[in-house]
Amino acid sequence: MPLLLGIACLVAGGYGALHNQISYTVSDEYFTQYKFQQFQIDPTMPNRIGAAIVGWKAAWWMGIGIGIALIPAGLTIRGGWNYFRSMLHVFAVVAVTTMVCGLG
Repeated sequence: MPLLLGIACLVAGGYGALHNQISYTVSDEYFTQYKFQQFQIDPTMPNRIGAAIVGWKAAWWMGIGIGIALIPAGLTIRGGWNYFRSMLHVFAVVAVTTMVCGLG
């Protein structure tokens, strides 16, 4: 379960980094004028990398909430490997659903 919680945090952080790449394309000024200062991003860092770091820092912790909600629910799945594999699929479904809703 702790491994799955860590994976959930990695998925959430990865989603945040990817989401901010899209957001940066739409409005780079939002990052350069506000978010980079808020998250203390080094001004010499390339802007795309800075946007990814902002996304990671802003989203990784959502994996804790998602994991706490979904990991126990998955305990109804029989077999250790089936449980682990199924939880990875669940995390992927959550990330893709969130991306589709965000793009909408």
